[in-house]
Amino acid sequence: MKRAPDVTGLDLESALCELKEAGWGVELKFTLPVKGNPEGAPRVVCFSRGYLNKGVLTVVFEDKGKGGGTVGVQDYR
Repeated sequence: MKRAPDVTGLDLESALCELKEAGWGVELKFTLPVKGNPEGAPRVVCFSRGYLNKGVLTVVFEDKGKGGGTVGVQDYR
C-alpha cells in the first residue's frame, strides 16, 4: 500500500492538494458544532486510510474565539 502524506492539522484545501498529488482519493467527514453554524476555516483532524489508496478525512471548523479554559483537565482513572 502506498504511504499517505501526513495531512493532520492542515487546512482542508492544502490537505486535498497534497493527497491528490500523492495519488490518494478521499472521502470527507465533517464534524459540526453542537450549537450554531460552522464559521471558521475547515481543518483536518484525522486521516483514516482505507484500501486501494483511498481514505477518509475528518474535518472540523476552527473557532479561535472560544475555549481556553483556565482549569486543568482532571484525571478520572
